[in-house]
Amino acid sequence: MQKRKNLKISRYVILGALITSMVIPNTPLCDLSVSARCNPIVQIQPRAITTNPGESFCLSILVNTCYIQTRALWFNMTYPSPAFTFQNLTYHNLLGTNVYQKGGDNGAGLIDCIISRGYRNPLAPVNGTFATIYFTVGSTVPPGVYQIWLESHIYDLRDSYYNDTPRHCANINVIASGDTSGSGGDSGDTSGSG
Repeated sequence: MQKRKNLKISRYVILGALITSMVIPNTPLCDLSVSARCNPIVQIQPRAITTNPGESFCLSILVNTCYIQTRALWFNMTYPSPAFTFQNLTYHNLLGTNVYQKGGDNGAGLIDCIISRGYRNPLAPVNGTFATIYFTVGSTVPPGVYQIWLESHIYDLRDSYYNDTPRHCANINVIASGDTSGSGGDSGDTSGSG
């Protein structure tokens, strides 16, 4: 009698386990939630430059999106105008073919730009130098440390994933011609608004 009772209980336990396993879905790795992904890293390099009035310099935007497959990257760069004059922006085709650039310099110390992949291109993670921006220091700029700020935003079309990356800055140390004692120092990248 007891054996028959135990056998009946065992059947119910097995049946319950089977039903539970059918109800609880197994989430495949490719459908990980946004929170399970690593955050993209976008930086401005070099973070410290020492230069003289009248000279030119360039800054690169580096991006590492890990396994986020980037559709577009928007960035907003503010620079001290008229101390620096924007010369040119070149972007590196890390997104595939048919990449287009929208926006640019507004002539008043702001570069507002979107670089986006063509919609028919296969998605792939982006790693490396994204864009290089060239500036000229004004010939009459007083010596001192000036800052250029970069804010960026990454868009992944697969699930409308948006990511605002931390704010970064670069120090541009303008020194008098012939002065070799100047040092740009670290930029002190920050996620705050300074």
